This record gives sequence, structure tokens and C-alpha cells, in this order.
Amino acid sequence: MTLAIVGYVDRVSARPGDRLRVMVSCETGAANYTAQVVRLICGDDGPGGPGYKERAVDSPANGEHPGRQQPIHAGSYVVVRADRAMEAATSFTLQALVWPTTPGRKPQTLLSRWRDETKAGFALGLDAQGALTFTLGDGSGKVETVSTGAPLLERCWYLVAASYTAGRVRLLQEPLLRYARDRRSGKRRSLWHRGPQLERRC
Repeated sequence: MTLAIVGYVDRVSARPGDRLRVMVSCETGAANYTAQVVRLICGDDGPGGPGYKERAVDSPANGEHPGRQQPIHAGSYVVVRADRAMEAATSFTLQALVWPTTPGRKPQTLLSRWRDETKAGFALGLDAQGALTFTLGDGSGKVETVSTGAPLLERCWYLVAASYTAGRVRLLQEPLLRYARDRRSGKRRSLWHRGPQLERRC
């Protein structure tokens, strides 16, 4: 089911006199939408509840406004600024605790420092089958990927890590909860693998 309109405010609480910004997206492509500020008296519209009750409130925001579709990209991420220590590193380890919700649907990135136009840097992620992978690119077009070959189970916590040193990569995919007779949830380490020298300028 597609909602006709989706909206949210820029903060979860406010005091009298504070200003709120409201972001609105008309999902069906409507040219306009109508807004009405209300005081919520009761939000319980269940069969055993008192019923939904609201009271209209005068506000300059009330009325018709131009609408447009504004895609909402669900999810979260963090960007770490480049540092000289990262530029000079010849060996490093990436590590994360992950709880994959959609492994095996499409390739996904967990941690990366990658420049796609030059194929330079590194990326730790999941491949299209949901297995842990580590990709290295030297900036000259040479790209190599190491994989555990073992898909992660959906909605299970894993410790994942990749170590790079002297052109070699080692992967670790370890579940925090084990299931009997399930090889995918076992501890997995890839073989040491000779890869391209890492391009620092990425």
C-alpha cells in the first residue's frame, strides 16, 4: 500500500514558542496538499478505547500548500573525514558488529574508503549471496575481491573483520549466536590472499 502523503518534523519535542520545520512528500505526485494543525486529545482508536479525538488549532500553517514527491532514503551511515594517519597506513584492520536484515538480496557496503571512478581503495561488505567480502583497488584498474563464501544469516549478530598487510587480506565472519548443523553460522576465515598494493589516494 502506498501512502498518499508522508511527513515528519525536525524534532521530537518542542516548547511553547519554538518553531518546527515540517517535511512533506506527496507520494502520489499530487500538486497540492492541505494542512491543519490539531491538538491531539486521544489517539486510541482501538475497539475497546475511547476513540480518536482531536481539536483544530488556528495556525498560519493551515491551508493549501504546493506539494512534490521527496524520496526518503531509509537507513543510516556515518562519514569519517580523511586523516593523515589513514593516508600513511600500510596495514590496517576493519571491524564491526552487524545484524544483517537483507543479506543475499544485493551487494551491500559496511565500511569503505573507495573511489569508484578510479577503482581505488577498499570496501568491506556483503556480496549478492550475502557472504562477507573485502575488495581492494590500486587505482590503475586492478581490483581483487576476497570472500568467505558463507552467507550470513538474516537478523543474527556477527562480528566481521578484515585485515590488510603487505598485500595480504584476511577475513573473519563470526556469529555471536551459533545454531546446530548450520554451516553458514560457523566461524569463517578466508585463506591468505595476495592482492594489489593499496592505492592511498582515494
